[in-house]
Amino acid sequence: MVPFLREVAEDLVKRTGENLHNSAIVFNNKRPVAYLQNHLAQTIGKPFWSPSFFTIQEFFALSTDLQVADSFSQFFTLFQQYNELLKKEGAKTINPDVFYPVARIILSDFAQIDNDLVNAGQLFEELEDIAVIEKNFQHLSEEQQAFLQQFWTSFSSGRQKNHQEQFIRMWRRMPALYDGFHNALEAKGLTSMARVYRKLATGEAEKPDFTADFAHGKLVFAGFNALSNAEAAIFKRWSQEEKALFYFDTDNYYMQDETQEAGLFLRKNIQKLGLPNALGESRDLIRSAAKEIKVYKTQGQTAQAKILQEGLAEDYPLLEAQDNAGKIALILADESLLLPVLQTIPTHYEYEGVNREVNLNVTMGYPLLATSIFGLADIWLCVQSQLAAGKKNTISHREVEAFLSHPLVNLPLGLRSQLQKDILARQLIEVDMEVLSTAGELSEQFFTRRDTGSAAIMGLLEVFRQILQQQLAEKSLKQTEADLFIATIKELNRLHDTLTSYTADLPLPFVLSLMQKAIQGIAVPLTGEPLQGVQVMGLLESRSLDFDHVYILGVNEGILPQVAVSPSFIPDSIRRAYGLPVLENQDAISAYMFYRLLQRSRQVSLVYNGQGDDNNTGEPSRFLRQLEFESGYTFKYFDQSQAISIDHPISFPIEKDEDVLHRLNLYLDKQDPSARLSATALTTYMNCPVQFFYKYIAKIEEPKELAENLEASNIGSMLHFVMERFYAELKEEGPYITQERISIKRKSLNRLCKMAFSKVMFNDEHQVITHNGMQQVVLAIIAEYANVILNHDEIEAPFSILDLESKDEISFKIIVGGKERSLTLHGIIDRVDKKNGITRVVDYKTGSDDLQYAPLDELFSFNSGKHNKALIQTLFYTYVYEQSRGITGMEPNLYLIRKMRKEGTLFHSSENRKRVHLEAEHLEGLKGNFSELLRTKLEELFDPELPFLHTNVADNCKYCPYLSLCGN
Repeated sequence: MVPFLREVAEDLVKRTGENLHNSAIVFNNKRPVAYLQNHLAQTIGKPFWSPSFFTIQEFFALSTDLQVADSFSQFFTLFQQYNELLKKEGAKTINPDVFYPVARIILSDFAQIDNDLVNAGQLFEELEDIAVIEKNFQHLSEEQQAFLQQFWTSFSSGRQKNHQEQFIRMWRRMPALYDGFHNALEAKGLTSMARVYRKLATGEAEKPDFTADFAHGKLVFAGFNALSNAEAAIFKRWSQEEKALFYFDTDNYYMQDETQEAGLFLRKNIQKLGLPNALGESRDLIRSAAKEIKVYKTQGQTAQAKILQEGLAEDYPLLEAQDNAGKIALILADESLLLPVLQTIPTHYEYEGVNREVNLNVTMGYPLLATSIFGLADIWLCVQSQLAAGKKNTISHREVEAFLSHPLVNLPLGLRSQLQKDILARQLIEVDMEVLSTAGELSEQFFTRRDTGSAAIMGLLEVFRQILQQQLAEKSLKQTEADLFIATIKELNRLHDTLTSYTADLPLPFVLSLMQKAIQGIAVPLTGEPLQGVQVMGLLESRSLDFDHVYILGVNEGILPQVAVSPSFIPDSIRRAYGLPVLENQDAISAYMFYRLLQRSRQVSLVYNGQGDDNNTGEPSRFLRQLEFESGYTFKYFDQSQAISIDHPISFPIEKDEDVLHRLNLYLDKQDPSARLSATALTTYMNCPVQFFYKYIAKIEEPKELAENLEASNIGSMLHFVMERFYAELKEEGPYITQERISIKRKSLNRLCKMAFSKVMFNDEHQVITHNGMQQVVLAIIAEYANVILNHDEIEAPFSILDLESKDEISFKIIVGGKERSLTLHGIIDRVDKKNGITRVVDYKTGSDDLQYAPLDELFSFNSGKHNKALIQTLFYTYVYEQSRGITGMEPNLYLIRKMRKEGTLFHSSENRKRVHLEAEHLEGLKGNFSELLRTKLEELFDPELPFLHTNVADNCKYCPYLSLCGN
C-alpha cells in the first residue's frame, strides 16, 4: 500500500512542478522530513532543489523578531510580576521555592489561553464569579462534609471559607498577572510560543509578511490532526488566501462514523473549518484488506520488550530489501520501555547463513536519567544539599562511596581501595572533607562547598569539564556520552545566564532543585539511519509515517489513551465553555494516532502488560476492544505466562575429604594450639553443620560493612563492655558487692556507655566523638539495659565477684576412628560470682533467648528445631569452669534483658517449670547428661565418614550469612 508521505510527494510534484523549491513544508515534528525527502527524490527521479522544511513552531517563530523565552526565563518573569502584585496589595511576598509548582500550572494555563485565543480578562472574571458563588451559597450536606473531612486533616466551615477567600484573592490577580507577564517578557525582547500563535492568528504579528519568501510556492501542512483555535484561524486565513495546501491522512473508518473519537478533529478541520484535503475524499484503508492482529499479554512491564526477540526474528528478511524504509517500527506508547527495548533487541541476526548487523534508529531520545552522567550529577547535588543543610564539613559515607566507585570518576584502583579501607576501618559514617581532598583534583573540586546558586552551577560545570577532558585524553568518550555532556553543559549554562539576568539572591537549596530539574529532562537522539533498519519511536513521533510491520508496546488502558491530565487552575466547566482542551480531546488524539498506524500496515502486533499493580490496571486498551468488536480483523492471542515455581532448598552434603579432614584435625591433640572449640562454635554446629564448615573450616568471613544502623550484636558487645568495666572498677576496691556500692557506682554509667561505643565501633575506648541523634539513642538503650541488670543485682546483693570475662579452657576426650583423641574446649564467661555459698555463672543476653527448655536429648538432636542456644552455651561455660577450677555445684544464670524482670535468671524445664536450683541433684544430673551428649555431638563432628549436612529447620537459615552460598 502506498505510504501517506509518498502520496503527498507525488501530489506536491504534480501541483508545484518547477516551483517546488519555493514551497515551505511544515510538519508537527522533524521525523517525517527524511521520509518525504526520500519520496520526493524517488518521484522526481533526478537532482532537484529541495523545498524548505519546518516544524510548526519553527515556522510560526519566523513571524516575530522576539526571542522565545525558555522555561526558566518565563518562571522568573512570572515570579517577579506576581511579587509586584503582592507588594501593591500590601501582602507578604512569596518565596521562589513555594511559587515554583504554582508557576508551572499558571504558565500552562496562560499558554492554553493564548493557543486557543481566549480572552484572559473575561475568563478570569467569570471564574472569579463562580468562586464567589461557591463561597456564599454553600450547599454541602453533612455527608458531603464528612467526605471532605477525609481530605482536609482538620475541617471546619470557617477554615473552608478562609481557604476560598485565599483562592478568590489569587484569581483576582490573574488578569493583571497575565498582562504584566507578557509585557515584562516583551520589554526584555522575549515572548512565549503561545503568544506568537495568538499574535499570528489575530493579525498582530511583528512580521506579518514572513510568508512572502514562499509566494511562488505553497505553504504545505502535512499530517496535522488536532488544531488549537489559533492554528485553526491561521490555517483558515491562508486557505482562503490560497497560500496553503493541507494534507490530512484520513480513513472512512472513523471519518464517516460520528461515534469514532479518532476522527473528531479531522471532521472538524475539513467539515467545519472548511480546510480542503489536497488528497481528496477519504478512502477505506483500514478495511481494505483482511489483516491478522497479534495480541501479546505479558506478565510485567519490562516483559513487554521480551517478545521482540522472537517476533523480530521473523521480520529480519524485510530488512534485506535495498530500500527498507518503512518496513519495521517499534512504537512505544509507554516511553519508559525504551531502555528494556534497547537491551532486548539483538545486535545481529542471521540471514541465509550470513551474520548481519541490526540497524537500529532511535530518535525519541536517550534519557540522561538512565546514564552515569546523571548519576554523578545526582551525587554532587546530594553532597551540596548536605553541606547547605547542616553547615558541616562532613559528607555521608553513602555519597562518598558512590563517588569513589563511580565509573566516570575513574580513580586509580589503589587509591580508591585505600580510601575505602580507611573509611571502613575508622567506621566513618560521616567523612571529613579533608580526607577526600587527598583523592585528587576531581575529588577536591567535587567536595568543595558552594555557598551561592551561581557558584553551585559553575561548580558542577567544572566537574563535568574535568571529566570530559579526562575522557578525551584517554580516548574513551563515546558519541552518545559526548552528546549528553554537551547538552548538559549547555543546559546548565542557560540556567546560569538566566539566574544572572534575573536575580542572584536565591536560596541555595532552591537553585540545586532547579539544577536537577534542568538536567533530568535532557535526552539526545541515538545515532541511526531513519530510512534503514528497525525504527524505534514514541506514539507522537509516528505521525505521518507508515510501516509494513508495526509493534505497539504499552497498549494498556490508562496509557493508551492516557488518563492523566496536566494540572490546571481552570475548572472543567469553564474549559469546555471556552474551547480549552479537556480529557476527551486527549482521548481523541490518542485514538487517531493508534488507528492511523493500522491504515497501511500489513501486520500489527499489540503488546500489553496483563499484570495489575499500583501503576497499571492490567487491562488492555479500550482501542483494542473496539477493534475486536468493529474491525472484522482476525486476532491471534499470545499469553506470555511466566513459569511459577517454589524454590526448594538445595541440600548438598559437604564430604570430609583430605583437605577438610586436615583442617578439622587441627583441633585435635593440640596440633594447632590456637584451634580451640568455643561455645559459639558448638551451637553453630548444632544449628547447621554446613554453617560451621563455612565459618570454622573454610574460614569464610562475612564482609565488613559500615554500621550506619547498629546491629543487635553491636549493642550486645557494648553492654558486655559496660558490665565488665562496671564491676571491674568495683572489684579493684573490693570484690564484695553491696546494694549501696552498686547504687553509688551507677553515676559512672554514662561514661562507661560512651567508652563502650568507642571501643566497639572504633576499637579505641578513649576515642572522643560527637554522637549524632541515632547514636545517642543507642547510648540510651545501653544504659537502660545496664540498669535492668543492676536493678536485679541490687536485689540479689550482697554477693562477691570472683571473675569477669574469665577465659578458661580444658582438654576434652573423644573417640575418633576408634582412637582416643583430645580437643580443647574454650570459654569466656561474662561473670562468675558467689552468693550464699553458691558459685554462679552469669551470662548476659540482649536477644530473644528463652529460659524454658526441652529435655537435653531433644536439644542435641539434629533438626529437632528445639535448640536453646543460651542454655547450651551457659551449660558449656559452667562445665568448662568447673573442670578447669576443680569445683562442683555451680549454678548457671542467664540474664535475659528483655525477660529477667518477670522470669528471673534461672532455667526451668518445659515439663514442670520448677526452678532448677531448688533441685541440686537434678542440676548435677543435668550437667552429667550434658557432658555425655556433648561428647557424642563432638565425635559426630570429627567422624571422617559423616559429611557436613544442611539443617532442615528453616528458621535456622533465616539470618545465616552464608545463605547465598548453600542455596537454602
